[in-house]
Amino acid sequence: MPGFISNKLCPSLTIVPGNYPKYTKVSRQFSQIFMEYDSDVGMMSLDEAFIDLTDYVASNTEKKTFKRHRFGGDCPCWLPRFDENENTLEDLKIEESICPKCEKSRKIYYDHVEFGTGREEAVREIRFRVEQLTGLTCSAGIASNFMLAKICSDLNKPNGQYVLENDKNAIMEFLKDLPIRKVGGIGRVCEAQLKAMDIQTVGDMNLKKNLYPLCFTPLSQESFLRTALGLPGRPSESDPRRKSISVERTFSPTSDFNILLEEHQEICRMLEEDVRKSGIVGGKTVTLKLKLSSFDVLTRSLTPSDVVKSLEDIQKFSLELLEKEKGKEIRLLGVRLSQLIFEEDEKKRSKTITEFWNEKKLQIQNLQGSENVDDDDVIMMDTRPCPICGTDVENRLDVMNCHVDECILKVQNDDGPELICVSVENKSTQKPERPSTKKRKLQEKRPKAKKMVTIDSFWKKSG
Repeated sequence: MPGFISNKLCPSLTIVPGNYPKYTKVSRQFSQIFMEYDSDVGMMSLDEAFIDLTDYVASNTEKKTFKRHRFGGDCPCWLPRFDENENTLEDLKIEESICPKCEKSRKIYYDHVEFGTGREEAVREIRFRVEQLTGLTCSAGIASNFMLAKICSDLNKPNGQYVLENDKNAIMEFLKDLPIRKVGGIGRVCEAQLKAMDIQTVGDMNLKKNLYPLCFTPLSQESFLRTALGLPGRPSESDPRRKSISVERTFSPTSDFNILLEEHQEICRMLEEDVRKSGIVGGKTVTLKLKLSSFDVLTRSLTPSDVVKSLEDIQKFSLELLEKEKGKEIRLLGVRLSQLIFEEDEKKRSKTITEFWNEKKLQIQNLQGSENVDDDDVIMMDTRPCPICGTDVENRLDVMNCHVDECILKVQNDDGPELICVSVENKSTQKPERPSTKKRKLQEKRPKAKKMVTIDSFWKKSG
């Protein structure tokens, strides 16, 4: 819910400001734990990841024991918390101290936790380690593919896990009565379309698959069928690299253009910083995203003739789009760069004549400023041979053009090869063929078209 709506509904509400640098820092901490179980972990957001445990479970054949710490006492600053109602364990140890933050008495409870083998124990181990490192609890879903695991992760919240057996009958029974809204990728609009076809559950998607060709594209049909059968999404055959990079921010609705300019400059700066960190040279298209106070979303795009690389370019072209929307009350502003060009693509790209020329000039300047280079080497780079006569000419474009022109004139005046120009005759310049006798008679019989008469000539004739 947007903050300004929350304040209207609850005027006494206190909203704690967000801390994105802290979120990112903590996200990196537990992503390092995930990578110990799957080096190719897929971080879908700051707090969500897909982990393939197949290899880890196969190699993990021994039990593990971890030391656990929990906090209690009057200090509320630290997580995880110790449950006072928990039965006292034999190896439980307690330490008392003063909290450095709130200066209240703090108790730390120590004991040990053992984890077995298998996928369920591996997931429980991951959740335990994340909680011990960050104080945050995790919910997890365990299934045969990422689509099903995502659905299962929502079924036992908070701080729980749900296991779906890797069996066809168990999967189909699980999906039979599952509401379609629980499936990732089916939003409110798609849900409304499916419900209009009387499709309420994933089981209904399988029973009424004959209706899909009437309402959906082939790609959507395949997606729905794979969902109904419990299969993961089709692997993409396109470039796996990201297609765009963007930054957007939400704020209180405003039509003050000066405030929008400040937000715009900060968003562009953050976008340029993300571009540099992502190994991206630039993009061909700049897109401005706006969400109005009425929650209508507008997107405006611009594709300049040159690649957008610098902060100045991003600000210039996105501001050009923003200025066209003056006067509108805006609550969200975003800038996106798409049709990206990556550093590896830039290295493979052929150099233009201008880039090649500038690179050579830079090499000459570097050589001239070096103490270990002979004058003969610089002279060799300062000249290059004429493509006609082979004479060394000063390595400047204007000098070379003049010399080449002189060589061409010299060749034409000498008894050398002549330059020949060949033209193709246009059919419109050829003499028209005389029509046959039969065609001429038909043309004579046709009534002649009446000539248009102007108003002045008409009145003159009418006297």
